[in-house]
Amino acid sequence: MMHLILFINTLFRIIPRCTADLNVGGVNERQSVGFQSQVKILGGVSRTKLQYPDGLTIDSFSTSEHNMTISINNSPLATPLFVTAIDPSTSALSGTWSKLSNYSYTLNFEVEDPDDLIMDIAARIQLNGISDITEDNVFLAKYHKERQGWVVDFERATFHRTKNQIGSLGISNPAGEYLVVGRCTNGAYNTFLPINDGVFEVIGSPASVSQNTIYPLQIGTWSDGTRVMVRSQEALSISASLAVISDGFLPVGYQAVGTYVHVLQTKVEKGEVELRLQLPTVRSRLLSHQIHPNQLHICKRDLQDSSGPCRIVSPAVPAGTGALMTKAIIGVEGYYLLVTPESQSMLGYQNQNGTQREGIECENGNSTTVNGRKMCGLIEGESMTGSEVEG
Repeated sequence: MMHLILFINTLFRIIPRCTADLNVGGVNERQSVGFQSQVKILGGVSRTKLQYPDGLTIDSFSTSEHNMTISINNSPLATPLFVTAIDPSTSALSGTWSKLSNYSYTLNFEVEDPDDLIMDIAARIQLNGISDITEDNVFLAKYHKERQGWVVDFERATFHRTKNQIGSLGISNPAGEYLVVGRCTNGAYNTFLPINDGVFEVIGSPASVSQNTIYPLQIGTWSDGTRVMVRSQEALSISASLAVISDGFLPVGYQAVGTYVHVLQTKVEKGEVELRLQLPTVRSRLLSHQIHPNQLHICKRDLQDSSGPCRIVSPAVPAGTGALMTKAIIGVEGYYLLVTPESQSMLGYQNQNGTQREGIECENGNSTTVNGRKMCGLIEGESMTGSEVEG
């Protein structure tokens, strides 16, 4: 018993208290600085802690010294309506978003985008008087140039209730613009839209954008895992439903990976709408059929076509719980299916009526011959895995 008591006393002496402010690699005192002032980020993996007049705080470790300037931007680069998750293939966002500050923060360094430091950023917020936004729906979002909108990183998001601070932890490339945004919860909303009757409302881009502007990325996700990533100048409504794989739907040389066809429809589709589609996959089906993840493709048949095979429109790569197009296509409406090339032993596949399938349609006529059979999407010299997935 005496040995047990001594062990417990020793254990309590070595466990740090929850309220302890650990001093790792530097001092704990924060340096008070002003906006527009150039400050030095210490090197040698030393700690730099900064405090700004409005309550913004910086906590950083860096291997080399850097000169940093934080400025106030009274005209943020984008409206807060366009908010997406940092990895749109694994996270879904919905609801109506608004900014919780009249300005954004811009972090600039002497080099364009330093990546040899780790930084925590936290901004002061005030939710008093705001009834339709709760603290768990407030984030410090970062502007994403390619998406023309704000990005939220759920895994790094943090909220200090006692300090009324919202922030992001462990940012390895902190240069850029940040804005405090909140998701309104005054009405019912779901992260996932119900399949067959859930409608994704795409917001029209600002009318002032030029013809060469990249439209903001908007993402809708249905309960079965169907996910659309679209860019559109005009507002539109997208619905998703399921249908059976009809006889003759598959192109020659391919077998279905999915168990049903995904049908996308729109009420109004004006102008060019750019689409990247992610279709759900079932891991057990991939394993049981020995389907290689680098051999996935998405095929499409137009809505007005009541028969005939679908055509390969894009390779697909595993992403989250599904497979995502590696390239965007123009137009949303259509019948979509995830497919994979048949193995050599399956090239004699026949339709349910026992007849050999004939004919093949390929997007832009791109095709090649594999094992003596014409197949789509396999362009000579093209990587089977496709290009890097980027929103």
